[in-house]
Amino acid sequence: MKKKTGLLSLVVVGLLAFSQGSVSAASAAEMEVMDYTPLKIDNNLTVKKFSDGRIAPIENAKSLTEKQQYEILSEMGYTEKESEELSEAEKVYLITEGGVKVNVTQSEMVHKYFDLSGKEHIITPENEAEINKIKEADLKK
Repeated sequence: MKKKTGLLSLVVVGLLAFSQGSVSAASAAEMEVMDYTPLKIDNNLTVKKFSDGRIAPIENAKSLTEKQQYEILSEMGYTEKESEELSEAEKVYLITEGGVKVNVTQSEMVHKYFDLSGKEHIITPENEAEINKIKEADLKK
């Protein structure tokens, strides 16, 4: 029984390893098919810029000059100020991963409490004590 279990485990591990490799290969193949434009950063470096604005991952990001890093980050959508605020490790990581910067806006959160009768209470600094009393009363019920 031990031999059958060991053989079964070996087969399962082998299949998992094979299936993961094929997923990676498919992703790489898909990236090759996507529409891109060669983008010349300088005389020594050309990168792929996809039609959706993403920059292809760059494996040797550690060996790039500061100017090359800046140009790539700029093409990814980072401003000069944002690039300057990034550490060297962050720059290398972003360039190695590729992609494009996504602008995010943070909106104000609204805190609400629904009492036991279903009434909605919007919590503000001014009414927080009052809402806490309602919560305590609901908790006692």
